[in-house]
Amino acid sequence: MLKPLLICVSAASLLAGCDAFIEGFNGSYNESNLDTTNASLSDEQACLNFAQIEDKNGNIIYIPKIPSEAIEPCEAAHINAPQDMNIAIAFARALSKDEDRHDEIEGIISKFEPDDSGQIDYVRSVMFVRGDGVEQSNSEALRLAKISAEKGFIPALDEAGDLLETLAETDAEKAEAFKWWKMSSDAGSSQGDASLADAYYYGYGVDEDHTLARKHAKASAEKGNFRGQNYYAFLLEHGKGGDKDEREAFRYYKLSAEQGFAVAQTNTADTYYYGNLGEDEDNEKARIWFEKAAEQGNRKAYYYLGEIYNEGYGVAIDHTLALYNYRKAANEDYSRAFNALGMMAKNGDGMTQNYELALEYFTRGLDFDCFNCLPNIGLLYERGQGVDKNMEKATEYYAQSAEDGNSWSMDKLGQLYLKGRGVEKDADLAINYYLQAIEDNNRESSAKAIDTFILENENWRDLVSEETAAKIDAPRAKWRKLSRG
Repeated sequence: MLKPLLICVSAASLLAGCDAFIEGFNGSYNESNLDTTNASLSDEQACLNFAQIEDKNGNIIYIPKIPSEAIEPCEAAHINAPQDMNIAIAFARALSKDEDRHDEIEGIISKFEPDDSGQIDYVRSVMFVRGDGVEQSNSEALRLAKISAEKGFIPALDEAGDLLETLAETDAEKAEAFKWWKMSSDAGSSQGDASLADAYYYGYGVDEDHTLARKHAKASAEKGNFRGQNYYAFLLEHGKGGDKDEREAFRYYKLSAEQGFAVAQTNTADTYYYGNLGEDEDNEKARIWFEKAAEQGNRKAYYYLGEIYNEGYGVAIDHTLALYNYRKAANEDYSRAFNALGMMAKNGDGMTQNYELALEYFTRGLDFDCFNCLPNIGLLYERGQGVDKNMEKATEYYAQSAEDGNSWSMDKLGQLYLKGRGVEKDADLAINYYLQAIEDNNRESSAKAIDTFILENENWRDLVSEETAAKIDAPRAKWRKLSRG
């Protein structure tokens, strides 16, 4: 069965797998992929593996990815070695996972002041970012991050840049964020290089420069940073800042995925799912990588697992599992999931057929820019399913969808205007909708419709404008190649 292709319309969506960019480059990773087999480690080793500030490759271990089970070995290790500042810091960071124990954090870290290393200031900065035991304040977090950085604690350089980015409103403030990321990179931080790659790619605080973005992404990737690896893979895949290299792109996606970075896991899964980047289509491998990302709550992974079970790609069709995963994706506001749920309700797959519920799902999807929800609402109005039949409303939905670039809707409008179904017959407008669908998405059905129009109407030139006729007559017109081969 041919899989539907996912059409991305921006560089950010390409990097993030057609999701919001914040879910892409800055996405989650799986703490189980930290360099650990914690069951066989001492309390001290397990605690540091779970909750240290950064791993051996310079990946910051953010608080949300520290598992709650880190508290027990960290507490035991702290009791055994109360004067070990690294253990104390890891214990304090682990306690951030337990809101009832936030009031203990300050007492644990304050014993090590004054601290010339900057680590305590960094921990406090993160406390203010999160509001753990203190009133949340990005400005106070920034002040502490700068103090930490001035003492030479390198992770604080990138933290300061990130906080400045959060607070920035002017170009000068964005440039200030870039300055701190550059200091982080100059200090050898793989995280700093990853941040610089992002800044150069989008021109944040600096002139846009894809060549320099690629340089810093590569530096980050070669140091083992999973965000840098995913970013470098994206640039290689799409030939940004240098030559395209799909095989190397896949290698870096997989390196990042193997470290547990959820976005890289979905990019690796995508590769197997569609058979891209020199890899053969492999539904089982795709499913495995989507499952790894879904374990971290990745909404795109939930959606594709839904599609896998709904369509039976490498598995037996299971509408119950499809619904489960689609609903998980929808709960995270993944737009395509609303369309999928609407289609299942409309077709009665895994549930009683319910056109009203289908309309509800499609309508909810509009709040999240669901690409196919508009034409599916149009179809319900055209057919009178779950609503009173209303061709005027149907046409309005199709037209809005066509304006958004949906070639199916363009083709549909071509059909309606050519036949005068529910609208005033207008061959010129119909042909132009067909031509646009061909131009935007090489839509073969639209090309064949133009061919049929010409064959069935000897006077076709009289039915369209001179401008439209010229488009049809053009020797290299796309429609001719698509329709006639």
